[in-house]
Amino acid sequence: MDALIALFASLILILYLYLRSVVRKRREGGPRLETLLDQLPVAVALRASNHYFCFVNKTFRDQIGDPAGRPCYTFLHGRSEPCQDCPGPKVFDVETTRTKEWESPDGRTYLVHFCPLRNIDNRELLLEMGVDISRLKTLERTLSESEQRYRGLIESMNDGLVIYDEAFRITYANDRLCDMVGYDRREIIGKTVNDFALPEFAPVVEQQRAAALRGERSRYQLGLKRRDGAQVHAMISRVPLFSPEGRFDGGFAVVTDITELIRTQKTLLQSEEKLQRLSRDLISAQEDERGLLSRELHDDVGQSLSFLRFRMRSLQELARRSAPDVEGELQEAVRVVDQVLDKVRRISQGLSPPALEDLGLHAAVRTLIEDFCQSTGIDCDVHLVDDVDRAFDRKEQLALYRIIQEGLTNISRHAQARHARLSLSRAEGGMVLRLEDDGIGFDPDPSHPAGNSREGLGLATLEKRVHMLGGTLTVESRRGYGTLILVAIPMNRPARGNA
Repeated sequence: MDALIALFASLILILYLYLRSVVRKRREGGPRLETLLDQLPVAVALRASNHYFCFVNKTFRDQIGDPAGRPCYTFLHGRSEPCQDCPGPKVFDVETTRTKEWESPDGRTYLVHFCPLRNIDNRELLLEMGVDISRLKTLERTLSESEQRYRGLIESMNDGLVIYDEAFRITYANDRLCDMVGYDRREIIGKTVNDFALPEFAPVVEQQRAAALRGERSRYQLGLKRRDGAQVHAMISRVPLFSPEGRFDGGFAVVTDITELIRTQKTLLQSEEKLQRLSRDLISAQEDERGLLSRELHDDVGQSLSFLRFRMRSLQELARRSAPDVEGELQEAVRVVDQVLDKVRRISQGLSPPALEDLGLHAAVRTLIEDFCQSTGIDCDVHLVDDVDRAFDRKEQLALYRIIQEGLTNISRHAQARHARLSLSRAEGGMVLRLEDDGIGFDPDPSHPAGNSREGLGLATLEKRVHMLGGTLTVESRRGYGTLILVAIPMNRPARGNA
C-alpha cells in the first residue's frame, strides 16, 4: 500500500513539474493553463493565499463539487475560519511540495499534493492535486484485518511456526516457537535453525537444506537446545517455497514439541524391557522347576516303580508254583506298572529332555518327532541343518526345543492334521524355523501382533521364547487350509538372557 501511495505521489510530482513548465510557456503565449487542467483525470484546484478558489477542474467538480465562491475551509471542512493545520502557508513559506490524505464529506479518501505555483501575473497560487485512493484504503484495511486474523490464528497454534528466507534465515517465529526454545522473537529473527539445533543434529540440518533446495517436503526429528540448556525433541514438518521463475524463495516449517512423547516412549520401552526380563526369569525358573521335577520323577518315582515291578515279577514266579489262581492278576498288575513307568519316563523326558543334555538339539528334536508321531499317529517330515548344535548354545537350544515342542502340542491338540512338516534351515543373516500342518486351521485375529488368535494355542509363551532368541514369530493360517508357524532367528542377535 505504501508503495502505491508513493507511486501516486511521484506521478503527481511529475505532473506538477509539467504544469510549471506550462505556466512558463503561458507567459510566452502558450495554451491556457485552465484548459490543460480541465483535461486531467485527477481533481485539481488553484487557490490564492486567502483560501479562495481561483479555479477547479472538471474532475474536481464531478467528484467533490463546485466551491461556488466559498473558501476552502468552508467548502471542504465546513468551518468558518481557516484550519490551523492548513498546509498552504508552509508551502508558500518554503516553496516546496507537501502531501497529505484528506477524507471528503462523502467518506472518500484522497491523496492530495500541495504545490507552490505562480501564475502569469506572478501571483502566488496553491496548486492542489488529489487522487481518489478510497479503494486502495479499503483494500489496505481488508488486508490488515486479514493479516490480523491469520496472525491470531498462527499465534494461537499449539505448534511452533517459523518462516525462513532463501538463505534459511528466520524471518518470523510465532509465540509457541519462542516458548519452545526460551528465546525472545527478536533474538530468533535473523538466525538459522542450525543456531538452535544440538550439535549431533548438524548433519540432519545440512541434509534437510539440500532437500529443500531440491523442492522436497519432509518430516523429520530434530533436537533443539533451549536458552536454559534443556533439550527439546521436535518434529519438523518443512515446506519449501519457490518463485514463479523457479528460484528458491525460502519456506516455512511447523515445529511440534514431542519431548513428552519421547520421554513416554522411553518409559514404556524401559517398562517393556523390565517385563521381558521378568518373563525370562519366570521361564528360567519354570525350567529349573521342570528339571527338578524331572529328576525327582526319574530318580525317586521311576526307581520306586522299577523296584515294584521287580518285586511283582518275583511274586508272579512264586505264584506260578504255589498259587496259580493269582498269577494272572499279578501279570495284569505288572502290565499296569509298566504303563505307569512308561508314562513317568515320558513325563520326565518332556520336563527335561535328557537327549538335549546328552546328545544336543539335533538328536533331541529327532527323538521328540519320533515320540510325537508314535503318540499321535501324525506323519511328520523333518529337515534340520547339520550344524544346528554349533549355531546355538545350550540355553538357546532349550528355548528352540520348547518352541518346537509347543508347536507340536498345538498340532496334536487343535489341528486335526494328518501330516506335518518341520524344517530348520539357514537364511540370510540367521536361521528360519518352519512348522506347518494340513489341519483345519483357524481365522487369524488382526488385533494380535503375530496376526493370529491366542485361544488354546499357547502363543504367548511361544512369543516370549522367540523374543528371548532375538527372533520374530509369524503365524499364518486360514480355516480349512492348515497353519504355518515361522520363526526367524538372527545369528548376530544380542544376548537376551536365560531361556
